Parts: sequence; structure tokens; C-alpha cells
Amino acid sequence: MRVLIDATIVRPVPGGIAMYTRELAVELARRDDVEVTVVTSCPEQFAGFAGALVGVSARVRGFGGRMLWRERSLPRLVRQVGADVLL
Repeated sequence: MRVLIDATIVRPVPGGIAMYTRELAVELARRDDVEVTVVTSCPEQFAGFAGALVGVSARVRGFGGRMLWRERSLPRLVRQVGADVLL
């Protein structure tokens, strides 16, 4: 199964949602039956992550930029990755 995790809400300063998203990605990537790709503007928050990282502009960190990116770019990325699940 291929899982794409939209971690564009993660910011440089660690917080609850960042920790949850990172730990979810790490644990899913440990499974033999799951391929995980994380899309983020803060790849440093995913140090040691064994899956694939896709970097995006820091402009997606704000609400408006993130909503625009999700409408315009996320569907294309889902297709490119071949994701079965989007989180």
C-alpha cells in the first residue's frame, strides 16, 4: 500500500501536530507492506524518517498558501506517487 502524508501544516517549531505527523510517518514506514511519502516544507522535522520526502515551498505553511497548494498541486502529487491513501 502506498500512503501519502500531507505534512504541509508542520512548521519549523515542533508542536503537537508535528510530533503526531512525524511519529505516524515513522511507524507506517517501518511496516513492510506500506510505502510512505511525506510532503512537507520542513524536512528537518522528519530527520531519520525511512520513507520518501517531497519538499515544497515555505509558502504552504500559511493557511491561504496551504489551501491553494492543496487545490492545485496535491491531486497531481497523489497521482504521481500512486498513493492508495492520503492522510
